[in-house]
Amino acid sequence: MMEPNSRGAQGQVLPLFALFLIVLMGFAALAIDVSSVLSARRYYRSVADGASLAGAQDMQVPGSRTITGTERTYARQHAMEAVVAQLGIPGGFAGLPANCRNTAADITDACVLTGTNYHVSVKADPTGIACQNCDPSRSVQVGLRNAAYPLTFARVLGQSNWNVGIT
Repeated sequence: MMEPNSRGAQGQVLPLFALFLIVLMGFAALAIDVSSVLSARRYYRSVADGASLAGAQDMQVPGSRTITGTERTYARQHAMEAVVAQLGIPGGFAGLPANCRNTAADITDACVLTGTNYHVSVKADPTGIACQNCDPSRSVQVGLRNAAYPLTFARVLGQSNWNVGIT
């Protein structure tokens, strides 16, 4: 004896399983790309922190509280040199575009490192630095962002790259 609804219920598991599998793979791909982006941000933060410390060393004048424009210029230059060295940019500081090498004033986000998607900003002017628990007149603020961080699996969802950065 056959059950009355057994014939109409056959084959419903396969489409549901296929749909579930697609959703599961999408979440796994998104998790891989997001973890990659978070790892890149952590690396960018360590590069920016190291560059800030390298630049701030020039602001520590023994026996004086006065910081001149010369110290600020050296601070910007040493911070930019540290970024270039840590990222392994070919050509070093001398190979950078002119707007990245002009350290007489704050370097804006328009500084794009040669051959990369990295945008760098270096601020040593105390009026442009926003910080907590620090002395802006003795601080160097470094921003680093990759305007086109490549994604792997999110391309399926229409995302080929993200703008990833840190200050």
